Formats: sequence, C-alpha cells, structure tokens
Amino acid sequence: MTHAPALPPTPGAISRKAAPAAPVVAVTAAAALAGLLAAAFLSQAPNRLVAGAPVGLIAAAGGPGAGLLLALVGALGLSGWRAGRLGAAISAVLATAALLLVPVLAGLAAERLGAGQPPFARTALAAGAWIALVALGLALADALPRLPRLPAAAILVAGLAIGAAAAHAGVFDQLSVVKELLARRQEFWPRVGQHLAIAAGGLLPALAIGLPLGLLARTGGAFAGWIDGALGTIQVVPAIALFALLMTPLTFLAQTVPPLRSLGLAGIGAAPAVIGLALYLLLPVVRAVAAGLDGVDPRVVDAARGMGFRPWRRLLGIELPLALPVILAGVRIASVQAVGLATLAALVGGGGLGAYVFQGMGQFAVDLVLLGVIPIAVLTALADGAFRLLDARLAKGHRR
Repeated sequence: MTHAPALPPTPGAISRKAAPAAPVVAVTAAAALAGLLAAAFLSQAPNRLVAGAPVGLIAAAGGPGAGLLLALVGALGLSGWRAGRLGAAISAVLATAALLLVPVLAGLAAERLGAGQPPFARTALAAGAWIALVALGLALADALPRLPRLPAAAILVAGLAIGAAAAHAGVFDQLSVVKELLARRQEFWPRVGQHLAIAAGGLLPALAIGLPLGLLARTGGAFAGWIDGALGTIQVVPAIALFALLMTPLTFLAQTVPPLRSLGLAGIGAAPAVIGLALYLLLPVVRAVAAGLDGVDPRVVDAARGMGFRPWRRLLGIELPLALPVILAGVRIASVQAVGLATLAALVGGGGLGAYVFQGMGQFAVDLVLLGVIPIAVLTALADGAFRLLDARLAKGHRR
C-alpha cells in the first residue's frame, strides 16, 4: 500500500505555531519604559501660557524614585509572559502600583521644584509621564478581565483608596492641572452636574423615541427606509452645526410662546444642546433595536405564534427579552456618545465641562483643557462600564 506524501504546512500555520503574539502587558510595559527613558517626565514653566522646560525622570524623581518606578515597570513586562490567573494578578498589582507611583513622584517633584517660585508657576506632566500612564492603564485593562470579579475589584478599590489618600494629603496639589482645579473648586462640581444633565437629557428622549422607531424600522418597507434615511442625514451634519441650526427656531419658538421660555426653552443654553444630542443619538438606538429583533431565532417566534401568542405579547414576552443584549449594546454606544458630545454644549451656552476645554483652547492653556478632558474621559469610562456590568448581569441571569 502506498501512502500519499504529506503536504507541507502552510506558512501561515507555521507562523501561528512558532511565533505566538506577545502578551499585551509585555508590549505596554515596554512602551511605558520607552516613554519614561526617552521623553521628559515633567515640564516646568513660569506660568501656564509659556512652554515649559523639560525635566527628565531622574532629575524629577531622584535616583531611588526613578529606580523604583523603572523596576516596577520592568517587572510588569516580565509578568506579562506568565500565563494563568496568577500571572494576571501579578500584572494587575504591578500595573496599579506603577500607575499610582507616576503621579506621586510627579507631585513630590512639583512640590520640590516649585519651592521659592511665584504662585503662577506651573509644573506639569510631560510626554514621558503621559505615555507611561496610558501604557500602564492599557496593561491594567488587559490584566483585570482575566481575574475573578472579587480579586479584580479588590485591586481597583485598593488603588483608588491609596490614590484618594495621597490626594487628600496634598501630594498632587502642586501639579498644574490640580492647581487649575483648586482655583475653580467651587464651580467644578456644578459643571460636572451640568454635563451629566445634558448627556442624560439627550439620551432619555432618544431612548423614548428610538424604541418605537426601531420597531417600525424592523418592519421594513418604505417607512423603514425613510426613518433610516432621515436619521442618516442627521448624522452627516456636524454636531456643532446642528446645535447652531437649532438656535434660530428655538429662539423664534420661545418668543412666540412665552410660557416655553419659563420651561427653559431658548435659543441659547442647554435646550439646543439637549435637542441636538437627542437627534444624534436616535440612529444608534434605532439600529440597535432593529438589529436585536432581527437577530431573534425565527423558530422561537414561530413556536410562540403556534402557541397562540398575540403579536404584542410575542413582542414583549419573547422577542424583546431575547433582543435585549443587542439593544443594550446600542444604548451603551449612545451613552458614551452622549457624554462626549455634551462637551459641545458649552459653545451654545449650555455649560458643562466643555467650558473648560474651549476656554483652555482660547487661552492656549493645556492644563485648563485637561481639567475638562480628564473628567469627561472618566465619565465616559464609567458609563461604558455600567452598561457592560448590566449586560453581564443579564447574561448571567439568562444562563441560570
């Protein structure tokens, strides 16, 4: 009996077996090391409008501090090659420690460098520190999902508690962005509240209108095409242009019907931002509803129909619960968009954190821009995480 000669493996198969992809933690740790060693750690300037002089890691943190940070990042890179939950736990702890140490060293250095300087002098994080923070954050984001929920939560809570204790002790007070925050501490939290109110004010009407529109769009036909075309046209218009276009009709409406003005409807303020935001968010909500319902197994629908379920009972009791994960994914995307687009409300007098962003851009003050951008990024991450947690709980309930 003769045997056919074995075919040689394809190059793709060889490369997949012989050259596994490097772990994300190792790659991000290498990026953090490169940033710390090759770029400035801090920037020192006589005021916030002048470009600062670069300060390296060793000059800023001293030999012991710089050595400890580099050792932590190096150990993080090595831990990335260890598989399993133990490797993930080590990576998460090291990434958290390094993430805390970067601002702590920067804050202590800013206090030392700022001694004897005028009060308007500024010490800010430079490119090397920002690269390290972003890379370490990515490493932590990769390590935490590979851990059970309780240890991951314990590491996060411990890191937040240590960071809060350092902030309460004033370790970060001499950093430029914290100086901007302290100078505006009385108005900062009201602006955060305004930002959340605008985002929620746009998201809730989009959900209330988008759900029935999604049901109509799912039916197909000319009406579904009109819905998709109209919402797609709105997406083509730049957000700031849409807000500006709404100012004229809202002003006319407020002048024509004075009681509307007492309800807050005006051409300038939160009204054009909230309405424009709701219009922008309709498309992801409508498409998520339609896609979720289209994804329901037709055999389940046929079985419900055969059992005598009426259309509305079938929709509410069978189709919508099964489509809920896809719908929630669309709502999560819409919520993230809402927090980001609410930044533009400041351009039409709506307030919010966008006021800091555009004031800083007008004054060429990067620290003031960061005072708006950093909380917006945190709020976006919280909104995304909340919907992901809700989706995970629903999925766990379905499995039960």
